[in-house]
Amino acid sequence: MRQAYRILNYLLSLEVVIQAAVIAWFAFGVVKYADDHGSVSHHQLEDGGFNGHAGAVIHAANGFMVIPLIALVLLVVSFRAQVPGGVRLAVITFVLVVVQAYVLPALSQKAPVVGVLHGAVALAILGLSIVAARKAGEPDPTATTGERSAPDRLT
Repeated sequence: MRQAYRILNYLLSLEVVIQAAVIAWFAFGVVKYADDHGSVSHHQLEDGGFNGHAGAVIHAANGFMVIPLIALVLLVVSFRAQVPGGVRLAVITFVLVVVQAYVLPALSQKAPVVGVLHGAVALAILGLSIVAARKAGEPDPTATTGERSAPDRLT
């Protein structure tokens, strides 16, 4: 279970990087379209009449479905993984993911400056998931010998 905990954390880290990449793709697509055509309307953003629209679609799907699912599975696995502080880290990560995926986007609709928090929380999730994954890779301190417990070995 420690290995599953570790993999889920690294997967969550990868998803945060993907989120940053695809939203940048979308933003640069909007800027290029506005430069080429003078403006961008709401209809054009939803219609996808510019390069980068897929970035927004991927960002939304990952953010509303994939990342929360990974965080939920991570939380469940954390109870069996026996990583010191692992449950605490998984709970904090899960709460941040819920805030990131559902609360901040809703608030950003009314006050776009809240988007700054969206980016900051993403970096916090990235950092937490890397720290948690590294903790899971450390030897089990409860083992009486210097080896990891049997379920955690890859051999």
